[in-house]
Amino acid sequence: MQILQAVQNLAQDVKEQRSSGVADTPSRVHQPTRHSEADSLVNLAATPQSIPAPERHFERFSEGLDSILTWNVFPQEIEPIPIDNGSLMAMPDELPPISFPGLKRLQLCYLSTVHSVNPILDVAVLDQYVTKVSENGLDWTTQTCLVALVCAIGALCQDPHVETPKSHNSWDLEQSTDIAYRYWSVALFVLGRPLEAWRYFTMAGNSCYSAMWAREPAVPVRPHNSPSSPQAIKQSIFYTAYKSEVEIRYEIPSLPGSMLEHIEDRLTFPSPPAANCLFDETIAWYYFLADIAARHLINRIVDAKVEISACPSEIQARSLLRSYEVFGSQLQDWYLSLPPEISFPPPDSTISPETNIYKRILRSRYLFIKELLCRPFVRLCLNYDLELPSALDDEIVSIASLGLQYCAWRLKAVDRMNKLDHGLWIWIRNNTACSMILIGAARSLQFQSAIASRRLVLPEDWRETVVSFLNGLEKYCHETRGGVAACYRLVTWGLDEFQPNSPEDI
Repeated sequence: MQILQAVQNLAQDVKEQRSSGVADTPSRVHQPTRHSEADSLVNLAATPQSIPAPERHFERFSEGLDSILTWNVFPQEIEPIPIDNGSLMAMPDELPPISFPGLKRLQLCYLSTVHSVNPILDVAVLDQYVTKVSENGLDWTTQTCLVALVCAIGALCQDPHVETPKSHNSWDLEQSTDIAYRYWSVALFVLGRPLEAWRYFTMAGNSCYSAMWAREPAVPVRPHNSPSSPQAIKQSIFYTAYKSEVEIRYEIPSLPGSMLEHIEDRLTFPSPPAANCLFDETIAWYYFLADIAARHLINRIVDAKVEISACPSEIQARSLLRSYEVFGSQLQDWYLSLPPEISFPPPDSTISPETNIYKRILRSRYLFIKELLCRPFVRLCLNYDLELPSALDDEIVSIASLGLQYCAWRLKAVDRMNKLDHGLWIWIRNNTACSMILIGAARSLQFQSAIASRRLVLPEDWRETVVSFLNGLEKYCHETRGGVAACYRLVTWGLDEFQPNSPEDI
């Protein structure tokens, strides 16, 4: 609420900032990075093949889907995946149902599938808002907007494989999407234009940080043991919202960065539940702590910078290895600290489905970090003819091959195609990136474009794994919003290069 209030109080300041900074503001806003140990660690990121790499420059440790497509192993004409197709969504003909039983059912779906792992709402207050909307109807208030968003997400997040308040056999994807869209259209009238609102929200947050939060002590004077204390609520909301913001900005780097990320290291961890609480609450608390720690590590990896040259030198390659070891050690410490209730076996030769939602999400975090750490080495092997000592070259190829294996494991670990939810878009982007890394490695082996790439070890079932992902994505192949259809066409194009016509084919 402080941030929203700041939008009104500082509107004039925002206008002045925008007018005075138009001439000096680049079209692509760069993200600020935390001043931490990550600044001293190294990074190797993508350089578009159409632009020669300068002799010395700094880039990020790892990169998202659009940067992967600039690797030299892919044709130059591949364009970034579009986020917005430019078309307006037609408004639905009917308003959403607002009967109390219907709203309550969707609220319960939201609480059971989303709130349990993203606890940012006050459930008691949400109950009041649901009752108000059911009794008084839809209006232009933020309460209606919140209820509409909750119901839209609840309609999408009904998992057909998990018992929900809805009947077992009545789950229908098309019907759920239609109902969700009707609720979303109501919320959209209050939200306005989301991307433009994001920019104002970011500027207001920066102002709040500069004016108030930056002056607060780094550690609270007294511990806030109550989960309902204002400090605990603020931190819970901040962490969950910022976690989502970081994931989106990683895939849409043109969005403005936020000074709010500097608060992350100032936050205390959530207080433990009461001694007489339910066992599920204790497990949820364990999960939330582990997820916060994993997000900290991911942020440090993504924000790390490195000095690289047109062809990395031995010094730069060894610096990259040191970063890999430092971050890898932190990941291992995180994994060993997991209590048995949310711990999971790391993948060995195979990876099995995980039914426990907390373990499944944390295992996905683990696989993502492992693959993210290996990704710069894959790029080294695919982009450059390395001139390094043989022992160092062998180590780089070994880590890159491990990264390819983790790409395959990430594709196998979670099947979300039968379940729509608020994380599906990010999941599709991430899995498209993994698919294109595997396809890029196969292209390099086929065309022998770099010496190091000839010694890469691709998982034997890499093609079947990517095809399985593509088959699941087919149901969204006509969805142009968010670039989903473009992801489908991209992976299809990549696989068309490797039809298994003979045993010698890769």
